[in-house]
Amino acid sequence: MKKTLFLLMPLLVLSSCGANTQAKEEKQLQFKETTENVDEIFGEIEWTHGLHNRLAADAGTPIIGIQERTYTEDAKEYYAIRFVAALKDEPTSAIWTRFIYDSNKKSDTYGHQLNWANQTSHIYYDKLNNGASSITPEDEEVGGAGYTKFAIYTMYNIPIADAENYYIQAYVTVDGATSKVGVKNIRNEFYFDYGTSGYFLAVSRNGKTPSRVITPYANIYDSSNDAEFGVELQAGDKFIPVHIDFERLWTYDFETKITDKDNFQAISGSDMTKVKTASKYCMYLSKAQDKYYITQANGYYLQPGDWAADNARFALYLFNGDNKWWIDMIADPYNTGLYVAYVDPDKGYFGSECIFGRMNPATTENNFNDGVKWNQTGNETLTGHENQKFVIKGYSFGEWKSLSE
Repeated sequence: MKKTLFLLMPLLVLSSCGANTQAKEEKQLQFKETTENVDEIFGEIEWTHGLHNRLAADAGTPIIGIQERTYTEDAKEYYAIRFVAALKDEPTSAIWTRFIYDSNKKSDTYGHQLNWANQTSHIYYDKLNNGASSITPEDEEVGGAGYTKFAIYTMYNIPIADAENYYIQAYVTVDGATSKVGVKNIRNEFYFDYGTSGYFLAVSRNGKTPSRVITPYANIYDSSNDAEFGVELQAGDKFIPVHIDFERLWTYDFETKITDKDNFQAISGSDMTKVKTASKYCMYLSKAQDKYYITQANGYYLQPGDWAADNARFALYLFNGDNKWWIDMIADPYNTGLYVAYVDPDKGYFGSECIFGRMNPATTENNFNDGVKWNQTGNETLTGHENQKFVIKGYSFGEWKSLSE
């Protein structure tokens, strides 16, 4: 069902002791919302941000992306956004939750909340128009096997002049399973999604922000840092570190910017940084020191083989004398079926050997205790295997190979 919504803009309140309180109502934001396609606006769209190139590990869970349009009616410019969820099958219920806020109206570091709302999907689609052809949930670009339907949430007739500083967020809950949260600023090229509150690196590539590049990955090697990221960047990428959750979003506006002029370039008039040299990098964020820095890193990969059973997770154990450290391995966005740990070669927490661990997915901490660690390798040679993969054979041993093998 389509409906028109009127959101009250913030009220200006004037008061004096014992006097009547007066409120001046500012103009309302008007828009329409529905769980239908609204193809008369979207037509054949060229890109579905976020549904493309998903990780194999996402298969079977609700995945979310967006399509958007700007259009003109009666000489007025409007914006429309369509959140798209690919689902395993037609659900008992699919409930969308959306949140809108104005980034120019802040209290401390939090965006100013305008409106929460829920919408229940009553229509499920077998395909979507996409460029010259349609896409189906089974298409590789959507996520492959395991999806059969699309659910839609659409906001449209949003007057851009009244809402150009607004952020729109939405997620879908499908029979109790919740997708990531999609975030879009009306005027900004950024679209990204996130799963839980935390630290992220938002990366724009070729004018788009594929969520496969965003890195909800933090291992704290140094307590002076709020977060540390491993990420692979390409020449021309633009990035910004953010700290985000569903109720509030803000970016770190660090005083100290990138000083590595060989690999990075500051973008005039923007908080973003442009990558000049393709490489793997480790990034370190410190709010207390009001800075971040980034350094080239090595990637160590795991091809889990039989270890992949039972939704196991994986970790890399590094040791050097009394220095010992676990690093969670993440699904590699660039090599399906591999997991990767990014390691800063300038850190002193590793030596010439390592251990790979197959971990219980019901746990979050890493150690060798029963119930946490399911399987492990022996001490494997680390030196000389930078940017290679360790291929598991059976359940307790394996061998190093190049990524192309």
